[in-house]
Amino acid sequence: MKRFTIKPGQHDFSPRDPLAFYTYNKSRLVWQFNFNADCWYDSLGEDNADWNKLGGITYAWSANNQDSLLIGWRPDPQPGYFQVCIYENIGRENRPQETRIKVVPSNQFFSVMFMPFQDEFAITWKMPDDPGEYWTKSNPRKSFKLWRIIGAWFGGNRTAPKAMTIDIEFNREPLQSPK
Repeated sequence: MKRFTIKPGQHDFSPRDPLAFYTYNKSRLVWQFNFNADCWYDSLGEDNADWNKLGGITYAWSANNQDSLLIGWRPDPQPGYFQVCIYENIGRENRPQETRIKVVPSNQFFSVMFMPFQDEFAITWKMPDDPGEYWTKSNPRKSFKLWRIIGAWFGGNRTAPKAMTIDIEFNREPLQSPK
C-alpha cells in the first residue's frame, strides 16, 4: 500500500501517475483504497459536490480527462464519510454514475476491479459491509486496445483546500484462460 498526498492549492496527488500501460483482454486491474480522515472537507460550498478522482484508465495517448474510466470520490455530508462512484469521460463529456454511489467511512479499505469483458469493462466493488456489485460500463473507445493507468487528483476547477492523504494499492492480475 502506498500513501498518496496532496498539498493545499494543488490538483495532483504525489507521487504522480505511474507510467504504466495496460493491454485490453490481457489482465484485470485491481485497486485498493483507504481514505484517511484528513480527506474529509466541507469548505468549498457548492463545489463540495464536485467529483475528485482516485484513479482509473484512459487510452494510452489521451489526456486524463478524455476517453477515460475512473473511480470518482467526494466528501459525504456526514463527516468522516466519502461517496465513490464510477466516473466516465467520453470525449470531454463528464459522466459520473451518480445513481450508483457507494458511501465508505474513513480508515476502511475497499477495492475496485476492472475486468475486460468483450468490448466493455465489468466493474466490481468489494467493501467489508457489502458483498459486491457488478456494473458493466462501455469501453469509451472500443477500437483502442492499449490503455494507460491514471493516478489520483483533486477537483476540476478547484484545488485541494488542505493537505490530504489516501492509501492506494494497484495490481494487474492475469486473466485466467478458459479450460
